[in-house]
Amino acid sequence: SALGAYSHVALDSIMHADLQPYAPYSLMNPMLSYLPVEKLHLWCFGLGLLGSFVYSFMESVRPRHEKSP
Repeated sequence: SALGAYSHVALDSIMHADLQPYAPYSLMNPMLSYLPVEKLHLWCFGLGLLGSFVYSFMESVRPRHEKSP
């Protein structure tokens, strides 16, 4: 959950000008406009697609346990 929370803040920091990821220590956002928003969306889509393929593959090779009568 920590990885999801911090990666979400990092991704939002790239596209939202009002986000302050280092608050209360700094009010700056050095990650703002690190990537164009369109490229950020493509990266997110591509990684989501990759994740769905990995999940599908892992489900297909997972051993199935049959119920005994």
